[in-house]
Amino acid sequence: MMQSQAELSRNAKQVRGLVRAFSMLEVIACSPRGISLRDLSRLVGLHKSTALRMLRTMATLGYVAQTGEAKLYRIGDRLSGIAAGHPGEQRARSEKTRRLT
Repeated sequence: MMQSQAELSRNAKQVRGLVRAFSMLEVIACSPRGISLRDLSRLVGLHKSTALRMLRTMATLGYVAQTGEAKLYRIGDRLSGIAAGHPGEQRARSEKTRRLT
């Protein structure tokens, strides 16, 4: 079960940015069709601008991806590759795709 950010912040010495990033990834992973910036920021309790900066960083690294015109966020190829136990293969594919766009 996912803990709230308030519960996590009460725990011993956690890096707030990492807690936020993993909270975002958990919410995105529970949204197989993707999730909007507005809904994601509301669910994790972050301002939209903060969530957007974090999403852009995670997208650049391949951990999340944005769908076409709907602008929904979903789990990216790099994170899927890590989960499947093949991080290098997915990373190479993500980098190749980024170069083509």
